[in-house]
Amino acid sequence: MRRRVDDDSAADLVAEIFAVAWRRIHDVPRADARLWLFGVGRNVVANHLRGSGRAYRLIEKVAANTVTQADDHAAAMAVYLTENHPPGNGPAEILAAMADLVRDRVLGPARRAALLRVLAEVPGLIYRGGTTDRAGRRGEAFMPPNRHGGLASERTLIVDPVTGRLLDTEILLLEKGRLDVRTPCVYQYEIHTVSEFADP
Repeated sequence: MRRRVDDDSAADLVAEIFAVAWRRIHDVPRADARLWLFGVGRNVVANHLRGSGRAYRLIEKVAANTVTQADDHAAAMAVYLTENHPPGNGPAEILAAMADLVRDRVLGPARRAALLRVLAEVPGLIYRGGTTDRAGRRGEAFMPPNRHGGLASERTLIVDPVTGRLLDTEILLLEKGRLDVRTPCVYQYEIHTVSEFADP
Protein backbone atom coordinates (compact mmCIF):
# COMPACT_ATOMS: atom_id res chain seq x y z
CA MET A 1 0.00 0.00 0.00
CA ARG A 2 2.82 2.43 0.82
CA ARG A 3 3.92 2.28 -2.82
CA ARG A 4 0.64 3.95 -3.81
CA VAL A 5 -0.10 6.34 -0.91
CA ASP A 6 1.88 8.31 1.66
CA ASP A 7 2.57 6.91 5.15
CA ASP A 8 -0.03 9.12 6.84
CA SER A 9 -2.77 8.00 4.46
CA ALA A 10 -1.69 4.35 4.64
CA ALA A 11 -2.52 4.08 8.35
CA ASP A 12 -5.96 5.60 7.78
CA LEU A 13 -6.67 3.38 4.80
CA VAL A 14 -5.74 0.23 6.74
CA ALA A 15 -8.18 1.33 9.45
CA GLU A 16 -10.86 1.92 6.81
CA ILE A 17 -10.23 -1.51 5.24
CA PHE A 18 -10.77 -3.21 8.59
CA ALA A 19 -13.82 -1.04 9.28
CA VAL A 20 -15.33 -2.26 5.99
CA ALA A 21 -14.46 -5.85 6.94
CA TRP A 22 -16.11 -5.39 10.34
CA ARG A 23 -19.28 -3.90 8.83
CA ARG A 24 -19.45 -6.73 6.27
CA ILE A 25 -18.28 -9.54 8.55
CA HIS A 26 -21.15 -11.77 7.39
CA ASP A 27 -20.10 -11.37 3.74
CA VAL A 28 -16.53 -12.59 4.28
CA PRO A 29 -16.01 -15.97 2.58
CA ARG A 30 -14.48 -18.39 5.07
CA ALA A 31 -12.28 -20.15 2.51
CA ASP A 32 -10.81 -17.02 0.89
CA ALA A 33 -11.00 -14.37 3.64
CA ARG A 34 -7.49 -13.08 2.96
CA LEU A 35 -8.13 -12.75 -0.77
CA TRP A 36 -11.45 -10.99 -0.05
CA LEU A 37 -9.66 -8.58 2.31
CA PHE A 38 -7.06 -7.80 -0.37
CA GLY A 39 -9.94 -7.00 -2.76
CA VAL A 40 -11.47 -4.65 -0.21
CA GLY A 41 -8.05 -3.03 0.25
CA ARG A 42 -7.60 -2.54 -3.48
CA ASN A 43 -11.02 -0.86 -3.72
CA VAL A 44 -10.44 1.38 -0.69
CA VAL A 45 -7.06 2.56 -2.02
CA ALA A 46 -8.49 3.14 -5.52
CA ASN A 47 -11.37 5.18 -4.07
CA HIS A 48 -8.92 7.19 -1.97
CA LEU A 49 -6.72 8.01 -4.97
CA ARG A 50 -9.70 8.98 -7.13
CA GLY A 51 -11.24 10.99 -4.31
CA SER A 52 -8.04 12.88 -3.49
CA GLY A 53 -7.67 14.07 -7.07
CA ARG A 54 -11.34 15.01 -7.35
CA ALA A 55 -11.23 16.81 -4.00
CA TYR A 56 -8.32 18.99 -5.03
CA ARG A 57 -9.81 19.80 -8.46
CA LEU A 58 -13.24 20.57 -7.00
CA ILE A 59 -11.88 22.81 -4.25
CA GLU A 60 -9.73 24.71 -6.73
CA LYS A 61 -12.74 25.17 -9.02
CA VAL A 62 -14.94 26.48 -6.20
CA ALA A 63 -12.15 28.72 -4.92
CA ALA A 64 -11.67 30.17 -8.42
CA ASN A 65 -15.41 30.88 -8.67
CA THR A 66 -15.65 32.61 -5.29
CA VAL A 67 -12.86 35.15 -5.57
CA THR A 68 -12.59 38.20 -7.76
CA GLN A 69 -9.24 39.42 -6.41
CA ALA A 70 -5.88 38.00 -7.45
CA ASP A 71 -4.54 37.92 -3.87
CA ASP A 72 -6.28 35.07 -2.02
CA HIS A 73 -4.40 35.23 1.32
CA ALA A 74 -4.09 31.41 1.51
CA ALA A 75 -0.69 31.44 3.24
CA ALA A 76 -1.88 33.90 5.90
CA MET A 77 -5.05 31.87 6.36
CA ALA A 78 -3.03 28.67 6.92
CA VAL A 79 -0.98 30.37 9.64
CA TYR A 80 -4.08 31.87 11.29
CA LEU A 81 -5.82 28.48 11.45
CA THR A 82 -2.95 26.97 13.49
CA GLU A 83 -3.03 29.62 16.25
CA ASN A 84 -5.39 27.72 18.56
CA HIS A 85 -5.37 24.39 16.73
CA PRO A 86 -1.95 22.67 16.87
CA PRO A 87 -1.06 20.94 13.58
CA GLY A 88 0.42 18.10 15.67
CA ASN A 89 -3.14 16.99 16.45
CA GLY A 90 -3.52 15.81 12.85
CA PRO A 91 -5.38 16.91 9.72
CA ALA A 92 -8.79 16.84 11.43
CA GLU A 93 -7.59 19.77 13.57
CA ILE A 94 -7.52 22.00 10.46
CA LEU A 95 -11.20 21.24 9.86
CA ALA A 96 -11.98 22.06 13.49
CA ALA A 97 -10.14 25.37 13.05
CA MET A 98 -12.12 26.11 9.88
CA ALA A 99 -15.41 25.41 11.63
CA ASP A 100 -14.39 27.71 14.50
CA LEU A 101 -13.43 30.47 12.07
CA VAL A 102 -16.73 30.26 10.17
CA ARG A 103 -18.65 30.26 13.47
CA ASP A 104 -16.84 33.40 14.69
CA ARG A 105 -16.28 35.48 11.54
CA VAL A 106 -18.07 36.67 8.43
CA LEU A 107 -15.91 35.66 5.47
CA GLY A 108 -16.03 37.47 2.15
CA PRO A 109 -15.30 35.74 -1.17
CA ALA A 110 -11.52 36.23 -0.96
CA ARG A 111 -11.32 34.75 2.56
CA ARG A 112 -13.59 31.84 1.59
CA ALA A 113 -11.34 31.14 -1.40
CA ALA A 114 -8.29 31.22 0.88
CA LEU A 115 -10.01 28.82 3.29
CA LEU A 116 -10.79 26.42 0.43
CA ARG A 117 -7.21 26.53 -0.80
CA VAL A 118 -6.00 25.60 2.69
CA LEU A 119 -8.57 22.77 2.73
CA ALA A 120 -7.23 21.51 -0.61
CA GLU A 121 -3.78 21.09 0.97
CA VAL A 122 -4.95 18.98 3.95
CA PRO A 123 -2.92 15.74 3.76
CA GLY A 124 -5.05 12.70 2.94
CA LEU A 125 -8.26 14.70 2.43
CA ILE A 126 -11.06 12.45 1.21
CA TYR A 127 -13.79 13.69 -1.12
CA ARG A 128 -17.05 11.96 -0.20
CA GLY A 129 -19.02 13.36 -3.14
CA GLY A 130 -22.18 15.39 -3.42
CA THR A 131 -24.54 15.29 -0.48
CA THR A 132 -27.37 17.12 1.25
CA ASP A 133 -26.77 18.80 4.60
CA ARG A 134 -29.16 18.69 7.54
CA ALA A 135 -30.90 21.84 6.28
CA GLY A 136 -31.60 20.20 2.90
CA ARG A 137 -28.97 22.15 0.94
CA ARG A 138 -26.81 20.53 -1.73
CA GLY A 139 -23.08 20.52 -1.07
CA GLU A 140 -19.80 18.68 -1.48
CA ALA A 141 -18.54 16.59 1.46
CA PHE A 142 -14.88 16.39 2.54
CA MET A 143 -13.32 14.33 5.30
CA PRO A 144 -9.74 14.36 6.58
CA PRO A 145 -8.03 11.34 8.05
CA ASN A 146 -8.43 11.35 11.84
CA ARG A 147 -5.28 10.46 13.74
CA HIS A 148 -6.08 12.50 16.83
CA GLY A 149 -6.30 10.62 20.12
CA GLY A 150 -9.47 9.56 21.84
CA LEU A 151 -12.33 7.52 20.46
CA ALA A 152 -12.30 6.90 16.71
CA SER A 153 -14.44 9.44 14.87
CA GLU A 154 -14.91 11.01 11.46
CA ARG A 155 -15.29 14.76 10.89
CA THR A 156 -17.05 15.87 7.71
CA LEU A 157 -17.31 19.35 6.19
CA ILE A 158 -19.96 20.16 3.62
CA VAL A 159 -19.18 23.08 1.30
CA ASP A 160 -21.50 24.93 -1.09
CA PRO A 161 -20.01 24.22 -4.56
CA VAL A 162 -21.12 27.60 -5.93
CA THR A 163 -20.33 30.11 -3.17
CA GLY A 164 -17.64 28.20 -1.26
CA ARG A 165 -19.52 28.74 2.03
CA LEU A 166 -19.19 26.13 4.76
CA LEU A 167 -22.70 24.70 5.17
CA ASP A 168 -22.32 22.01 7.79
CA THR A 169 -19.80 20.21 9.98
CA GLU A 170 -20.48 16.85 11.53
CA ILE A 171 -18.63 14.38 13.73
CA LEU A 172 -19.51 10.70 13.58
CA LEU A 173 -18.45 8.56 16.56
CA LEU A 174 -17.14 5.19 15.35
CA GLU A 175 -16.41 3.48 18.67
CA LYS A 176 -18.23 3.82 21.95
CA GLY A 177 -15.53 3.15 24.52
CA ARG A 178 -17.32 3.33 27.89
CA LEU A 179 -20.24 5.35 26.53
CA ASP A 180 -23.67 3.76 26.55
CA VAL A 181 -24.42 4.48 22.87
CA ARG A 182 -24.82 2.47 19.71
CA THR A 183 -22.11 3.25 17.14
CA PRO A 184 -21.66 4.64 14.61
CA CYS A 185 -23.61 7.68 15.78
CA VAL A 186 -23.54 11.41 15.13
CA TYR A 187 -22.42 13.10 18.32
CA GLN A 188 -21.92 16.64 17.08
CA TYR A 189 -23.03 18.73 14.14
CA GLU A 190 -23.29 22.41 13.26
CA ILE A 191 -25.37 23.96 10.51
CA HIS A 192 -24.20 27.33 9.20
CA THR A 193 -27.24 29.10 7.78
CA VAL A 194 -26.52 32.83 8.06
CA SER A 195 -23.24 34.70 7.93
CA GLU A 196 -23.65 38.47 8.00
CA PHE A 197 -22.75 41.56 9.95
CA ALA A 198 -25.25 42.72 12.57
CA ASP A 199 -26.06 46.33 13.38
CA PRO A 200 -24.54 47.44 16.71
